Amino acid sequence: MNMNLKQLVRTYYQYIVKDVLLLYALLVSVISIVVSGVIFFLFSRQLPSLVPLYYSLPWSEGRLAGAQWLLLLPISAVGIVIVNLIIALIFYRSEAMLSRIVGLAAACFALMQLYAMIRIIFLIG
Repeated sequence: MNMNLKQLVRTYYQYIVKDVLLLYALLVSVISIVVSGVIFFLFSRQLPSLVPLYYSLPWSEGRLAGAQWLLLLPISAVGIVIVNLIIALIFYRSEAMLSRIVGLAAACFALMQLYAMIRIIFLIG
């Protein structure tokens, strides 16, 4: 594989554009992350200093985190989408179905973090 970076990016770009499911999964992921960030910045002034973030903990002050920690949701979604996209592109030629599943998993995670952001903000807002 003696491809330079430009050829490699072009090849992976063509994989994404050719596969409609992978393209839509990526678009849904990006839109969800952007909307989540916009929602946070629109409502950040109205949020109290502590918001319920850690729902897996029992009801106490341990569930609360600073409002700025809500940015953890879209930031983690960016990381997961990037990692899943890299995995999907690496395996696309040999396992196209696996790549689609990984892309859909990234989109599902991005949608879930958007849902969590909306629920938290409108719960306390």
